Amino acid sequence: MTETEINSSETLLTVLKNVSQNATKAGLDSLLVDMVSETIDKVNSYRFAEQLGMVGGANRTDAQVNKRENYRVATEQEGLVIRDGNKTRILILDMSPQGFGIESPVRIPSHKQVMLELHSSEGGNDLFSCQVAACQKKEKVFRVGLKVMDMLPRF
Repeated sequence: MTETEINSSETLLTVLKNVSQNATKAGLDSLLVDMVSETIDKVNSYRFAEQLGMVGGANRTDAQVNKRENYRVATEQEGLVIRDGNKTRILILDMSPQGFGIESPVRIPSHKQVMLELHSSEGGNDLFSCQVAACQKKEKVFRVGLKVMDMLPRF
């Protein structure tokens, strides 16, 4: 086994994915493989929060933030977050194929499952099942990163 210098979250993620694949190929107990997968999810959540400027490197330029596989698009669109049966009006600040960056008037705990409802340009509303990747207080609002888990049929 070779040693890899880990000097970024991206390198760490690559190493963890390799560990997961090798552990699966070697037939290790699925519980161990699941632990590695959970760690991969946590590193992805951290990287998502980092890209939203919520942890580390908050002074990076847009070009540096968007050096990633799926580019984030800035927007200003209203929507609703539905959690525990309550609807909260939010502002969507950016979006990518993986998720949304939003501003919320209330704190939404990390790892919480929520629904995001927004008006579609094609008419009707889109409904996304999301997990809160990060939530940080910014002045009078909360900056929240939502990871899309599933998109439900338009209604």
